[in-house]
Amino acid sequence: GEVTYIISTSVGENVNAYQIVTRIADLTELVLVTTNEKASELPIGAEVEVEYQKKLLKGEVVANPSTLFNDPDERLRSAAIIKMEDGLPDDAKLGSSAYINYVQDVREDVIMLPRRQINLMSGRRYVNVLEDGVRVEKDVEIGLMTDTEAEIVKGLDEGDLIIVN
Repeated sequence: GEVTYIISTSVGENVNAYQIVTRIADLTELVLVTTNEKASELPIGAEVEVEYQKKLLKGEVVANPSTLFNDPDERLRSAAIIKMEDGLPDDAKLGSSAYINYVQDVREDVIMLPRRQINLMSGRRYVNVLEDGVRVEKDVEIGLMTDTEAEIVKGLDEGDLIIVN
């Protein structure tokens, strides 16, 4: 194993009962730890796809900041821990990097618009549509959203002509 955590104490300082003073990693069963700012968005039990050295692997979130908030290692308090379905490849070493992809939801055959095309005024969301040569404001209901796009679940039909600003 390898020491991954040692408590910071001074000689002669008291240590509480059951307090973790050191942590040793079992290098035969490595897990992924992400301290990305979005780690708290990974729910326990979520399936994730991991890209490690151009290989795609599957993993499961086994801990996140809501379960690690009391960990003595401050770095882990804001982390998510992912256990690999078939373990990590043999060439994986402590400190290696990987990319983690988490898909929250998948929708097919939906209308997607750039978010900048959706107007918001007094709590009302609408899109400018061209009908019979005239600009019409159509109220829309939003579903899933990314940073740049939004799913329209109600208010538009396939084939509607959106007026682009």
